[in-house]
Amino acid sequence: MINRRHFLGAMSMPAAAALNGVFLSPSRIERALAVAGELAAHPGTASEVVEDEYFWAQVRQAFSAEAGIINLNSGGVSPSPIVVQEAMKRYLDYSNTSPTYAMWQILEPQREQVRERLAREWDTDPEEVALVRNASEGLQICQFGLDLKVTDYVRAIAVRDEARRTCDAVLLSEVDLLAMPATRSAAPPIDTVAKDDPTLGLTRFTSAFNLTGQPAISMPCGFTKQGLPVGLQLVGRRFDERTVLRAAHAFETRPDGSMPHPPVD
Repeated sequence: MINRRHFLGAMSMPAAAALNGVFLSPSRIERALAVAGELAAHPGTASEVVEDEYFWAQVRQAFSAEAGIINLNSGGVSPSPIVVQEAMKRYLDYSNTSPTYAMWQILEPQREQVRERLAREWDTDPEEVALVRNASEGLQICQFGLDLKVTDYVRAIAVRDEARRTCDAVLLSEVDLLAMPATRSAAPPIDTVAKDDPTLGLTRFTSAFNLTGQPAISMPCGFTKQGLPVGLQLVGRRFDERTVLRAAHAFETRPDGSMPHPPVD
């Protein structure tokens, strides 16, 4: 399986820039190719590269993100390379010189040219390349491409509606709020998570309400014997976020001062 390092080296930075409509000067293309080739050819195993500060310093130079902040990509947004930022600013300035003409008559028609160049770079058909606005849109295109039948969709909706009716019945007829753990266990060791499925494991108690639509909130409520934090989840009736937030606020500001705090040396 190809890894991210060799993929970047193979596609080259100019190809990544082309995705954003960036046209690089010959000198910048030469420098980008040199950096991409050097990164791709960097020796060492994956675990060794992780600890190689020189390798990551070169990667870091391509971005303007704050050095003291660790970016954990959420899948929706992430820092853009400096070359992309410069191109965006340049084209924004150009667009504002005459918006309707510059954007609709000049820039927008160039999308197809970018798509064709990317297809040539990756040796594929242009119809296999999609220029999307963000990661979420790209993932949805992949999901919509799954070979699902109408009956699969109908069954999924039926399951969702049944789960929603069950939660509604409990919350509307028996209680105002559900109080339950936020996760099935305290934070596990990282090597355990790598072997387990975190989607069905750590988020099992929270993801259900993404499906049914009940508002939920999680807050710290204590610690295990090992000193790891434990979360309390409150779930309310649909469209009744006010009750959920009021209960959470009351729990976190209770006057007895029993709100747990981690030991600080």
